[in-house]
Amino acid sequence: FCLSRGLGDVYKRQYKNLKGSPYVNEEFLSGKIYKEKKVIFNNLYLRYNAFSDEIEVRNSEKGKKLDYGAIKRNSDEFIKIFNTVYVFVPFESSKIPGHYYEVLSAQKAFDLYKKTKVVFLPPVDAITSYDKNKPAEFKQTNTYYLVDKNGKFYELPSNKNKLLKTLSKENKTVKEYAKKNKMNLTNEKDLIQLVSYYNSVQ
Repeated sequence: FCLSRGLGDVYKRQYKNLKGSPYVNEEFLSGKIYKEKKVIFNNLYLRYNAFSDEIEVRNSEKGKKLDYGAIKRNSDEFIKIFNTVYVFVPFESSKIPGHYYEVLSAQKAFDLYKKTKVVFLPPVDAITSYDKNKPAEFKQTNTYYLVDKNGKFYELPSNKNKLLKTLSKENKTVKEYAKKNKMNLTNEKDLIQLVSYYNSVQ
């Protein structure tokens, strides 16, 4: 593990009325680190900092507030925080180190990954008496990907119609399945179910 002091905590101390969070899970939760499906570190307390794209680890469940570090990124390992699985995917032929992705579903043809990104927006003071001050904010967005067995990523459109069009190119029953089951594709559970069906008809 390497030392970390959490940029999110620094911003919290600096700005009043800070909205949002840099973390997917604010509290440290029980977790494990695996290598080739074998547990190599057990009984850890982990949280994912989406702002700095780090998995943070605390030495004990009730450790000191700043008594934690960041796990060294390793594409040969995967991390489980309670029931959530994260993998680190490096960029090939690039100096950019890569990113952590949440594995929502592992299927025979395509896995479904989610990338959570958090950006920091500084406070904005009101310009006129009609405006209001805007507090500093951590803003979170999610992007979903189909990942084939060769590790190639296909970003899924956020627009429902475009998403259905993308998934229906090879099999028209995907769109029919979504309509029949009245799926709300902004709902993550429905998206997982649809991708599962998409895999079943490949």
